Amino acid sequence: MEFFNWQIWVVHLFLSLIIVMGYTAVHGVLWEMAYGTTQKVSGGVRSAVRVIIPLWALVVLFTLSYAMYIDPMNDVFYRNLQLVFVCIQVMDDNLDLFSYVVRVGVVYVFLFLSFLGGAVSLPLLVLNGVTILLASVVTRWRRGWLNDSYLLVGLILIMLACVFWLPQTHVALANRLAIMVTYLAMATYVFIHWHSMRNRDNRMRMLRQRADIDSLTQVKTYSRFHDDVAAMVTDAQERQTALTMVMLDIDHFKSVNDEYGHPSGNDVLVGVSSLLDDVLAQHAGMHQIYRTGGEEFNIVFQDAKPQDVIAIVEDCWRQVREHDFVVGGQHIQVTISVGVTALRPGEGYEETFKRADNNLYMSKRHGRDTITVDGVTEQLGDRQIAMFTYSYYTQAIVDMQTGVTVRNELLLRTFDETMNQWRLPDNFDISPATQIDLLRRTLGQLEVPAMSVNLRQDQFTNLRMANSLISFAHQNEMSAPLVVELTDLPPLALMERYSELYHNAGIQLYIDDIESEQSFATARPYLPFVDGVKFVLQNARRDSEGTALHKRVVSWQQEAKQYGVNFVLEGVESAADAEKGLSLGITLGEGYYYSRPALPYLR
Repeated sequence: MEFFNWQIWVVHLFLSLIIVMGYTAVHGVLWEMAYGTTQKVSGGVRSAVRVIIPLWALVVLFTLSYAMYIDPMNDVFYRNLQLVFVCIQVMDDNLDLFSYVVRVGVVYVFLFLSFLGGAVSLPLLVLNGVTILLASVVTRWRRGWLNDSYLLVGLILIMLACVFWLPQTHVALANRLAIMVTYLAMATYVFIHWHSMRNRDNRMRMLRQRADIDSLTQVKTYSRFHDDVAAMVTDAQERQTALTMVMLDIDHFKSVNDEYGHPSGNDVLVGVSSLLDDVLAQHAGMHQIYRTGGEEFNIVFQDAKPQDVIAIVEDCWRQVREHDFVVGGQHIQVTISVGVTALRPGEGYEETFKRADNNLYMSKRHGRDTITVDGVTEQLGDRQIAMFTYSYYTQAIVDMQTGVTVRNELLLRTFDETMNQWRLPDNFDISPATQIDLLRRTLGQLEVPAMSVNLRQDQFTNLRMANSLISFAHQNEMSAPLVVELTDLPPLALMERYSELYHNAGIQLYIDDIESEQSFATARPYLPFVDGVKFVLQNARRDSEGTALHKRVVSWQQEAKQYGVNFVLEGVESAADAEKGLSLGITLGEGYYYSRPALPYLR
């Protein structure tokens, strides 16, 4: 009858599990450093740890062989541990091909040396070698229903135990079965621990991917851009190599969203991203593309100066400009504005980023659809040089007692590229769509989100313009009602009809330039239909000074009070003007004394 000491088996089972727990803990730390995502380590460290893992396993395996040599009474205990550690090496399916070959090589070196030392016979060596190879291959390349299958892993573990222990007839059958149970207990623990660690790593990888990869365009995000570029800049400064940052923005993208809808806008955004990726793929060199804002992208070129990449940048600009984006049956064409700069000696990531942003802004202010390289805006060959772009200058309307801005008057300007400056437009006849686009853009740049816009009588009585302004007022939150200032007056009947339309939408109406273009007698019949008047002090000075001017201001102020409308004193150019207005009880003022017209982003 075969003798089986179950007390010794329980002790061996307990010790085996303790040893395997310690081994897997160390292996898990090394695996995270080599292949995982929870620890941030350099590429050099990862490569070194990938070599250390099989070498460390080899040391452990031969240490157990030495233990068998000095303690032959417990050789099956040590050999069982060896079998588990061999399985851990070859059944890791998350290896690159080189690491996999190294791991399998280590196992076969160990088996061969064990054969030379007499630990295993030649038939057992061949049988174990073939079994381990097949098991590791199946584990590595399993697909479909086999992927992550508990049944598959369990069958492989049982097969390895049977192939290794059942042929060893010099060990009693009861002991062999007990050893196999111990092996399976250790292997089960390893599998559960490994599976838990792999699931955690997959969760971390998914979370990191969500943070690092933009779900819409599938390019890297701003958070990844910040980390990557900071490292690139540090590396470039240390190695004293070049680095070029390119910032680009889709022109008038909000208009695309407004006209075609946000889903179509998203499709255009994806199309531009894909097009940029395709263009960059055609050019050799180290570059990364990131989405750093709604319609803003950044491309970073390592080991390259602006003159080295300007042809690539122009290719990106041209391809986007000439591409026909077909979205939902609509043909949409967009352009991009681009800012380019180079890393300068001794500076950090923030300075380079800010300069690229300034260059992008310069491209926008020079009419968009162009490229600015370190302050120089390119005149691209196929562009129309005499191109004008509208924008609003703003001038504050203030509380004269406190000097606090209560509203901003919007003053239309156009950028003349031939003169390289902003000026009054020759023609104020802009479309309702352009007007609304300008209003939206300007509102987002104001510190005080309240504004008034000037309209001629033909614009004021244009139903499409009226409906566009009403829609804008409903869709955008402002700290005060939108004000329409009439620069000239329509026929009284139209004034009555359209004032009701605007007032029902909560839009206020002011008569602009009283005492200049609007005479006293002409403007008075319109007062019941407006909310305010603006008396232009500097224009009134042309006709009268001193007491006469004072009387004219007071006369209009009383007229406004009689009809219950607001009175704004425009043209306040000095402290004396402000004091005189305050002495008359005027509360709202506008003029050079408070602020000059300027682009809102410069305030």
